[in-house]
Amino acid sequence: MRSIEERMIDYLDGVMDGQEKQDFELLLQEQPALLIELEALQNIDDHLDCLPVHQPSLDLEQRFNDLLESTIDPKTHSSPKVVSIGKTPWKNIGIAASILLCGMLIGWFNYQEEELPGMASVKPDQSQLKYVNDLMEAASPMKRIQGIYESGKLSDPDKSMIKLLGNTLKTDPSSNVRLAAAKALSDHIAHEEVRICLVEALAAEADASVKIELINILSNTRDKSIIDPLNQVIDNEDDLKFVKDEAQKGLLLINNTY
Repeated sequence: MRSIEERMIDYLDGVMDGQEKQDFELLLQEQPALLIELEALQNIDDHLDCLPVHQPSLDLEQRFNDLLESTIDPKTHSSPKVVSIGKTPWKNIGIAASILLCGMLIGWFNYQEEELPGMASVKPDQSQLKYVNDLMEAASPMKRIQGIYESGKLSDPDKSMIKLLGNTLKTDPSSNVRLAAAKALSDHIAHEEVRICLVEALAAEADASVKIELINILSNTRDKSIIDPLNQVIDNEDDLKFVKDEAQKGLLLINNTY
């Protein structure tokens, strides 16, 4: 029998026959967690289609070949085994994938900056601020994520920029954009308004991947004031078990600090 991962891919690719598709959609209704992961997988597929294909340089190709050669066991002359993710809990794959997507996008923006040096960094402060604002208000989710990344390059973002990041975290329709906003705000966690914003977002957030990121950011502050918001997650009947488990880990982290 095919794995749930294979069935999800077939469903998104539109290759299921009528009965198989009907059975799979019934499964999605019975298991909402699978629907969350399906949506995350669709999000990733949509965004990856937008990424341009870059031809690697000869230097990069040589370094990659050197890396492969270094992994060969000199005794057996064989490469390491490839570990299958077939037994990995699928509910965690979508969460990791969403976080991986943000990392890939930020890496791509770094690549673009190397290709076009100084494109944004040479802008005067006010111009750069407007540049970031325009990106974060763009229609494209990728542009908004780029705006969030650019906001992190501001040496001293003012309250208006933090407020804009907070508003993005609370209201942006894309879970990947909200995830990027949460990561950006974590760099300013020392500000009380940032912590308040993250707590408010945690209470309102419905996407599991974003919620787990918020839990981790807040838990790492080791602040006792985070205990009540985490308990609210644990007591919330609408939150999935693995989200509650993450909140429980956060509580243990905070309680073990004192």
